[in-house]
Amino acid sequence: MKVQNLFKYFLVTIFITGIPACSLNCDDAACECGTGGGCPYVNVTIDDYRATSILYRFNHQWENYNGNEVYANKRVRINLFSYHNRVAFYKQPKGVRFNGLFTNTAYACSPVEPEPLTNQDFLGLTITSNTDYDSLHPTGTDLKDLFITYGKSWEHYYDREPIDTPLVNYLNRHPKHFILHSPPVVLAKSPSQPSEHIFTFELELSDTTFTFDTPLLKIR
Repeated sequence: MKVQNLFKYFLVTIFITGIPACSLNCDDAACECGTGGGCPYVNVTIDDYRATSILYRFNHQWENYNGNEVYANKRVRINLFSYHNRVAFYKQPKGVRFNGLFTNTAYACSPVEPEPLTNQDFLGLTITSNTDYDSLHPTGTDLKDLFITYGKSWEHYYDREPIDTPLVNYLNRHPKHFILHSPPVVLAKSPSQPSEHIFTFELELSDTTFTFDTPLLKIR
């Protein structure tokens, strides 16, 4: 009975506190895991941020934009990508002292992709066009209110319908997620008339600003 009780106690302890981090020397300040070794967090700097591809929705599927005229109303998606430079690996983010049942259970021995953290702050995003979009959005005015976003990395939602989360609302609520995970943005409204647009994104962080253009889009 004593052996059984000890075994039960061991299982409960593992369930609550998590699997020990092997012999790696990890604490809140640093994680000596070599190239990462499965550490659950990594501190990064964002070195670049750009649009990587344009997709349009056709027959309930996302396809690469081919330059033809397409309807913009929730059918044009701009995929973004945040380029990270890994600086240091961490066992747990600053201030977290307990891993287990109620917090992150990934330890230095686990083969998970580390969650990125950054000291850079989001300051602002503007999206403009080289052409009038409608009467409320002439050339050069901010177009953020015309976009929605999934709110999560596009890989996880590649074939799903977009969630109607206004980009402006999302940036107010989850600015760190936007700059680290670069969710796609989708045009939620068509222009007042068929027109050609090059969208310019200007993303301002606390220590740098990224500016990039989309290819020419023919939308209606």
